[in-house]
Amino acid sequence: ALYALMQFACAPVLGALSDRFGRRPVLLVSLAGAAVDYAIMATAPFLWVLYIGRIVAGITGATGAVAGAYIADITDGDERARHFGFMSACFGFGMVAGPVLGGLMGGFSPHAPFFAA
Repeated sequence: ALYALMQFACAPVLGALSDRFGRRPVLLVSLAGAAVDYAIMATAPFLWVLYIGRIVAGITGATGAVAGAYIADITDGDERARHFGFMSACFGFGMVAGPVLGGLMGGFSPHAPFFAA
């Protein structure tokens, strides 16, 4: 719930930041934040540290609208539809493959899925 709550709260903020500073810089900073987030979760010695990682993940993961705006900015017509379709397919693939791979890796170590991410 922390992840979804932070995404809900931060999506408008990231949208406003992308309007001011540009889509690409906001997406790149969010990717760097995601790397920090997964490092926090992979090395979390306590549950509360994992919660902090999920909060950071929600903040940096609220970029769906920014990514869509970026695609709209750099494409036109049929090309735009193709790129939006590809982005949606990638999200769908991640939603299906992520839990399966995470479950398999979790058999080795509870931290393994976070290191892989």
